[in-house]
Amino acid sequence: MNLLKSIDRWFFSHGSPTALGLIRIALGLVCVVNLGMMFGQWRDWFTESGFHPAWFADAFLGHADQAGDLVFSRPNLYGLSNSDAWSLILFGSTFVLAVLLTVGLWTKPVSIAFAVLVVSMHHRSPVILHGGDTILRCLVLYLAMSPCGQACSLDRLRAIWAGRISREPAVAPLWSQRLISYNVSLVYFTTVWLKTGGNLWRDGLATWYPNRLQEFERFPLPPFVLEVPMVKLTTYGTLFVEFAMVTLVYHKPFRKYILAAAVLMHLFIEYSMNIPIFAFLMILSYLSFFEGSEIDEWSKQVGEKLAKWRVKVPIGQAVPQTTVDALGAMDPFHLVEYVESDEEPTKGMLRASALRSVGAWCFAWLPGVWRRVNRGGIR
Repeated sequence: MNLLKSIDRWFFSHGSPTALGLIRIALGLVCVVNLGMMFGQWRDWFTESGFHPAWFADAFLGHADQAGDLVFSRPNLYGLSNSDAWSLILFGSTFVLAVLLTVGLWTKPVSIAFAVLVVSMHHRSPVILHGGDTILRCLVLYLAMSPCGQACSLDRLRAIWAGRISREPAVAPLWSQRLISYNVSLVYFTTVWLKTGGNLWRDGLATWYPNRLQEFERFPLPPFVLEVPMVKLTTYGTLFVEFAMVTLVYHKPFRKYILAAAVLMHLFIEYSMNIPIFAFLMILSYLSFFEGSEIDEWSKQVGEKLAKWRVKVPIGQAVPQTTVDALGAMDPFHLVEYVESDEEPTKGMLRASALRSVGAWCFAWLPGVWRRVNRGGIR
């Protein structure tokens, strides 16, 4: 019973949503890159004039009978019209929503709409999906149910600026973050379960084969990597790391070592095998194993190590505290100090504050934007 109670407390606990905010940013960036890579082929994969019409997708998913009649359907906005223009509108909307999700603007409605469009895209063209797409689909659905906009977002900055919330880290339910980490472990559990049922994995020879499949070819590997004993080391090492991601990763003293090993494993896969975005999706999901408060504390420690880069920026006496709080919230490393003074800030001071305020990186590079953000705040 004590074990069940501790699991219940862990699963339904409340805390800082910073980890969810970082997952949102990382996932949004990966989706922007992924959609950008597919843009040149959107007509080939998402229209009736492409490689396969809608009926093929229904048959592939088992939605149609032998006569081609639809038996049941899944959520798919692409099915509302067969026109190329409608497909382009949906594809373009998905890209725009991915950008908005990354910066955290109107996060709740955007995350829900983005999840619907991603699911529709996957149901429209299931033949091009791989395991990474399945992970992506799960992540966007969990983020749509999460408070990921309460941290590392423009929504939070706007709320602080307006005085609706304080600059202190928010406290939010974390069950959606727990679902992400649970599903990551579930992925590795099923992988280990299936692999141990195969002779090649038990014999330590399994990793020899993928590098000889032409569809996975990417960058060359040194010859010794494809020979014994290295093949046995990578085969059994893969099984160990994957099993550790189900068990040892939840023991805090071992967590960083297990996650580091898993990151190295996926970076090796990313280098040697052509499976687009898969490694990056798995690696960004590892953020779910960290508490938001841990990340907040880590950012403070990094700020202390970078103390020599701190800069002071003068502000006027009439500046509202909410403005100062919003500017400070963009600076997780606390490298910018706003000092009440009659002195006018120089362009160099404003440039230095923009460079050190990580939260401003997504928009401060636009001409005049950082000065406008500070309008009425910094004189």
